[in-house]
Amino acid sequence: NAVPKRQREFAAGRAAARQALRAAGGTAIAIPMGADRAPQWPAGFCGSITHDDHWALAVAARTDHWRSLGLDLEDASPLEDDLIPLICTEAERARFDIRGASHSAKAIFSAKEAAYKAIYPLTGRMMSFHDIELLTLGECAFEARLAVAQPPFGRGLVMEGRQRICAGRLVSFVAFGQGS
Repeated sequence: NAVPKRQREFAAGRAAARQALRAAGGTAIAIPMGADRAPQWPAGFCGSITHDDHWALAVAARTDHWRSLGLDLEDASPLEDDLIPLICTEAERARFDIRGASHSAKAIFSAKEAAYKAIYPLTGRMMSFHDIELLTLGECAFEARLAVAQPPFGRGLVMEGRQRICAGRLVSFVAFGQGS
């Protein structure tokens, strides 16, 4: 029932997912949407899908190597002023000197989206943006910490992620290995 633009983005994301699944050694099959709207990867695989108006990206891996993956894609423009308090904690705003429309705030938003996408398949729990706090935000990497427990993960779990700007888009990635 989505509008045509959203249908095209969804289809492009699912096409990218099939390619990622094949690259990970699986069969390029359809990736259905679950009741919670999350992608339902075939047994033995995990992955993540992200898309916007122009790009669709996906990653997939075998679950004997990785427990979960999270991928996010955002326009590399600054985050709007009115969204900053919803996305960034007071500690993050102080730590990263965020004032006004901010590229750092958008990077924090994308990092949290990738972390959430990696955590959600393992917890099945919705989270708010303040449930994850960015500790570091470098040129290509970030560290985030769970500010609240998300069983099976306790409060304080630190996640490492990667982030790059490519073709005017900010791409963020988090992976949970089997030892995580």
